Amino acid sequence: MIPLLLLASALQTPGNLERLFDEKLNATQRNDACFALNGAHDAQTLQSMRRLLAHEKVRACAARNLRDARAIGHFHDALQDENPDVRAVAADMLGFLAAPESLPRLAEAARDTNLVVATGAVQALGQYPGSAATPHLLDLAKTRTSAGFLAIEIALRNRTPELAPIARRLLQQPDVASRLMAIRILAELGSAADLDPLRAIAATDEEISAGARGFGFLPAINLARVARGAVGQIEARLR
Repeated sequence: MIPLLLLASALQTPGNLERLFDEKLNATQRNDACFALNGAHDAQTLQSMRRLLAHEKVRACAARNLRDARAIGHFHDALQDENPDVRAVAADMLGFLAAPESLPRLAEAARDTNLVVATGAVQALGQYPGSAATPHLLDLAKTRTSAGFLAIEIALRNRTPELAPIARRLLQQPDVASRLMAIRILAELGSAADLDPLRAIAATDEEISAGARGFGFLPAINLARVARGAVGQIEARLR
């Protein structure tokens, strides 16, 4: 019993808190102090861990300690931090915790101007069990952004039927990325009503070059061939 008491005392020692912010210590020493405080859930320690999210050398340890303490409020606060790296790690940890109260905050973070934060928030939404995050993913799927396309990927993985109407709208867009995504969705979730629009694309033998797609040296995509594949998948389901 004595060793456990000694351990509990060590967790709370002010020395470890002071060492966390001692810039004269190297990264290993500061992380040792941080690891020693894992399991300490008092307000002072948790507030210190929140502050440490701004320190790159100990950010991962601080985030883990807050996660293990289920300090959801501190991660909500961190989503508003001016540092995008702090916002990104907060989104990642909130996905791990998957608390219902974090859903609207992650949905907002998924519209962050920083791409790493935005896509990280979408991935966090994708970690929620069942259909808890589906309304937010579907809302994001309408945005035609990188985060929106990632939301589609996650929702499509879950075979979310509400994606089909979104795909039909995307199919009418002029950009290739939207049309390709629409065809992919309809191949999985489309119905007989989608066959004629897809057959029309299949009949064009339209090929998109890498330059037209806005990317680097990537092979051209034959949109008509992709559409024919989608038609085949839908017809197979209807048999």
